[in-house]
Amino acid sequence: MGIDASETEEVPVIGTGRHKMTGSGAKFGREKEDAIAALHSQRNVDEAARAASIGTRALMRWLQIPEFQGSYREARRDAFAQSIA
Repeated sequence: MGIDASETEEVPVIGTGRHKMTGSGAKFGREKEDAIAALHSQRNVDEAARAASIGTRALMRWLQIPEFQGSYREARRDAFAQSIA
């Protein structure tokens, strides 16, 4: 029982420079996923950074990355959609 060719596909690289991310842009490391969750549950960026155990400056930099912004917006839309469902 091997892997079917349809199950394996190359993952495109999104972004350039030090902000390269693989996949659709919605998949990040655990730190970035935790940061997005913290941004939704905390009052401000400082508190979100503290809750995610990262520096405030790092979180501010991540908020400037288009792929991170897209994932953050998508998470906000999902949360809003669940709140009105």
